[in-house]
Amino acid sequence: MEILRFAYDNLKRNPKNAYFFAFSIIVASAVITLFFSILGNPYYGISSMSDYVTYAIGSADFDGGIGNGIFAMILSLMMISICVITVFFSNKFFLISKVEDISVMMISGCNVIRLGYFLIVQNFIVLLIYAPIGALVGFGLHPMINYLIYKEMAISAPLFAFSMDAMVYCVTTLFMVGFWLILVDAGFVYRMDLNSLLKAKKAMNPIGKSKSVYFKIFYVVVYAYILYFLCTLDFTHVNFFFMIYVSVGIACGPANIFKYIYPEAVTWVKNKLFPTDHHRVISTGNLRYSIITSGMLVTIILIDVSILFFYLCKFRHDAATFMVVLLSYIVSLVLICVCIGYKLSSDALNKKLIFHNMISIGYLKSDIKTIILQEMAGFFFLIILTCFPLLFIISFMFVLFDTITPAFMAGMLLIFVAMISFAGVVMYRIYVNLIFKEAIDKPIVNEE
Repeated sequence: MEILRFAYDNLKRNPKNAYFFAFSIIVASAVITLFFSILGNPYYGISSMSDYVTYAIGSADFDGGIGNGIFAMILSLMMISICVITVFFSNKFFLISKVEDISVMMISGCNVIRLGYFLIVQNFIVLLIYAPIGALVGFGLHPMINYLIYKEMAISAPLFAFSMDAMVYCVTTLFMVGFWLILVDAGFVYRMDLNSLLKAKKAMNPIGKSKSVYFKIFYVVVYAYILYFLCTLDFTHVNFFFMIYVSVGIACGPANIFKYIYPEAVTWVKNKLFPTDHHRVISTGNLRYSIITSGMLVTIILIDVSILFFYLCKFRHDAATFMVVLLSYIVSLVLICVCIGYKLSSDALNKKLIFHNMISIGYLKSDIKTIILQEMAGFFFLIILTCFPLLFIISFMFVLFDTITPAFMAGMLLIFVAMISFAGVVMYRIYVNLIFKEAIDKPIVNEE
């Protein structure tokens, strides 16, 4: 009870530290509840979520759309994964914000076990308060989504066609998230000694895992093969194994190119083109750090966006399935952008002392903003550059098969580029605010 009271009082005293984490819990529970409510609607979905396995056995074809067990299973797993990853990155940001509290507790003689309890209890307080709010938001949005789908399908059915299975799946998923958070919090406290907690720093110029030139050639060849494979495939008939095949190819090819080749390319550009540019020398170094530490996130982005983009094109003329996939695509892009935001925000907190020292040696506020702008522009450009060829070829092949129009193809590509670019603009503002609001406690030298 003492730990519970102390954890609750600490949250009340510093509520801003938990805002991002609470927002992620609300969004995750709302998306999961809404998504399973849609899939469980008997008027256009699967009448019972327990029918997934029954529908899936013996069928690996996706032509059934929303009523097909395998299709629903894969779409569900993708949405749950994105929601869980969002919570993961928000929790990481939350833990970084608790570093000072943990440092004080360690100085006061608190042992590792009690520190672990402290973080776990705080996480569960946030989870228990905000997960029900998210579930209510999901149920509140469900009738609106039903209305849009019914309108597209030209059917008359109850708007309030809720599925209790949706709530069961939401609770189960959040329970798994809670269990996972226990492991993360315990590991965070265990591996951090007092000195690292006080500094809250990571090495800002990581070497990363070096790969031989043969591996790099292999990654490029796999990426080229995946693009060629997509160009030669008859998209009118695909199955479950196609998705597995393409996903593995994406994880081996473009994802590894981003993680292992782009950092060296950025270093080469810095050394060859901007060796004396006092802005780009720093921004490219920071960009290299962000690329190296974003391998898992970019892999998930590539696989998730590619599969959902494929579904959008394939089910363009299946109203119910298309609406569900479109909702999943937009929500996934939003959550992906949020994940990138959390990741880069954590990087910003790690870099604040570096920027503070730069101010001390004569850098101006405008210099810092320029460096951050260059880093953000480079990072989001590389994400678009890696994803765009896959999305373009997938949609172009559906145009050739007369499944979609060139206008639809252009619109979907524009949505992707626009949302990622908008996330970059928002992230730039957040990054600047984090640096100048939290990091620099001395007056900033302005140009005037």
